[in-house]
Amino acid sequence: PLNVTTKIFGEERILFNNREVTHMRDVKKLIHLVYSVMIISGAYVICMITWSCISGPIFRFYIRPTIIIYGCGLTILSVVILGFLSLMGFDEVFVIFHKMSFGNDLWILDPRTDYLIMLFPLGFWFDITMKIAMISVITSLAITAASVSTQIIASAQNKGRKSSK
Repeated sequence: PLNVTTKIFGEERILFNNREVTHMRDVKKLIHLVYSVMIISGAYVICMITWSCISGPIFRFYIRPTIIIYGCGLTILSVVILGFLSLMGFDEVFVIFHKMSFGNDLWILDPRTDYLIMLFPLGFWFDITMKIAMISVITSLAITAASVSTQIIASAQNKGRKSSK
């Protein structure tokens, strides 16, 4: 909980105001949504790659690893573009992200009076954004490697089947 009490200028008080606490609740909901989508998407990709390896192209829901590779390429391209935009003007990217992600203006805090923004300034969020970008690219590259491996294995199996006939 963000019900933190501390001494500020010698006076015992609650550190975060209602606006800050409510915004952090909104952030927590957003993070839970992102994690849920990530887990469901990851499980789907793993299941479909596994099922495609087992069943091959005769299965009507066969997912060609190429589709996953294209998806990973699109992810990497998106991250590179957002990374470039962040390097050029992170302030604007930060504002656009908040306008798109939150249906209220509770994220607009005053750095002179709101301790949340004092503790987590814009530079902190820039660093976090770059780390998330790196993790996204590395994950996409790992999934691409798994998909390419799947294609190689499937191709070898198909050649083996054709040569045995």
